[in-house]
Amino acid sequence: MNDSTGDYREEVKKMCRKADMLCTAHSVERTNYRRWAAIVDILLMVISVYIVAMAFVDPALVPILIPDQWNLVLWIGMLSIGTFIISMLQIMVNWKARADAHHRSFGMYAEAKSKCIELLNANGAISREAYNSVHTRYDMATDIGIHIEDARFLKLKQKHLLKVEISKILDQRPAACVWWLRVILWWRDTFQKSQN
Repeated sequence: MNDSTGDYREEVKKMCRKADMLCTAHSVERTNYRRWAAIVDILLMVISVYIVAMAFVDPALVPILIPDQWNLVLWIGMLSIGTFIISMLQIMVNWKARADAHHRSFGMYAEAKSKCIELLNANGAISREAYNSVHTRYDMATDIGIHIEDARFLKLKQKHLLKVEISKILDQRPAACVWWLRVILWWRDTFQKSQN
């Protein structure tokens, strides 16, 4: 790192890139966990309504509403056990709390990134004090925020870098098909020889 009177612009740029990547990572994780939580909530609600409705259904409709040649009591019992198991799994994995934790981490890294951008857009050298101020925010996000699992980190980094690459292409070609751009970039980066 530079001395106390030097320009910390390069360090702030690096921190800004890291904060930007972590914003993407936490945003993706937040979305994934919210999606799973919503799917499980909807599934539990639909099964529960079905089980309650079966108590009031006309016996003549029972053969239509249950799988072929199943006993009504057995079918309702199996659905009830399944609902209980899914409810317990939902409590154990706690996707809603994880989504909220990633949302908070996203907010902290977004704030650090915003402060980095403010420093980088200002004219003149970036002092050690200014750098330390924004670095403190970044460190706080790292220390108290939820951490990205090692097994997920590279996949999330890939998503971020792909987002950045597609964003650059869309700046020049705004009507391009994003899905097709993903395929082209995948082909380029997987099968074409790198030119060094």
